[in-house]
Amino acid sequence: MDQNEKHELLLYRLLNLDQNVRFAAISDKDGNLLARAVRPDLQTILTPDETKNFMKWTSEAWNLRRAHHPKLGMELYNISVFEKVRRATFALGDDRLVLATIDNKGGMMQILDKILNLVLYKDYTHD
Repeated sequence: MDQNEKHELLLYRLLNLDQNVRFAAISDKDGNLLARAVRPDLQTILTPDETKNFMKWTSEAWNLRRAHHPKLGMELYNISVFEKVRRATFALGDDRLVLATIDNKGGMMQILDKILNLVLYKDYTHD
C-alpha cells in the first residue's frame, strides 16, 4: 500500500468514526495538503483555497510550538473552537498533520478520544 492509499484509508476511517466529523485532511509539515475527504452528505464551509491557507497557518503554529516539546512533551492535539465548528489538529508521525473538522453538536471529548486512538495508537495501514 503506497502513502496515498494509506492517507485515503485514514481519512475514510476518520470520517466514519462519528457522524459529527465533517472533514478530514492530511498535510506535510509545511502545510501542503496531501489528501482531503468530506462527509458525502455535507458541503465544506471553506473553499479549497481557504482550506489550503488554513493548513499552512495551522502547520506554522504547530511548528512554532514544537520548540516546547522537550519540556512539555509531544503535542497530542490542538483545538480551535469556532461558532459553527471545531477544528482539531493531530500529529501524524514527525512530518505530517491530520486536521479534522467536527460539528459543535456535542460529544467532543469522545470524538477526540476516538481520533487519538486511530491516529496515535492504531496502525491504520493494516486491516
